[in-house]
Amino acid sequence: MLNPNNIKTRDDMAEVMRDRGVCFVFTPVVAEQPDGTWVAQYPGADWKVTASDAETARQRLRDTEQDRMRNPANGDWQVAAVHKYLTQGPIPGVYEIDAETAAQIHASGDESKLDELLADIDRQRLTRP
Repeated sequence: MLNPNNIKTRDDMAEVMRDRGVCFVFTPVVAEQPDGTWVAQYPGADWKVTASDAETARQRLRDTEQDRMRNPANGDWQVAAVHKYLTQGPIPGVYEIDAETAAQIHASGDESKLDELLADIDRQRLTRP
């Protein structure tokens, strides 16, 4: 089994998922700032975007990610997020779900099932000490 401190590539991340029988799901973290602007960032990313409202921030985040993917010199935020999740514990925007559940949700085509599962995980995280 790969040591979490040695996760540096997508291949490493795939090995962890195979070994653990899980999938990782990532969601953007979007928050309103005191000045009324909104900031959106992917977990593990060293960059973020701002906008005047939450939906525009989400769209800018998607657009910026698409632009960044064209340059291989840009770091892989998903690998960084999984590394942080495995070495520091649960972090906002990163979810570990068992592969069988992920496959069932994917096969159903019902995105609301994934939303419900992630909401359940968030509730569990809030009740843990």
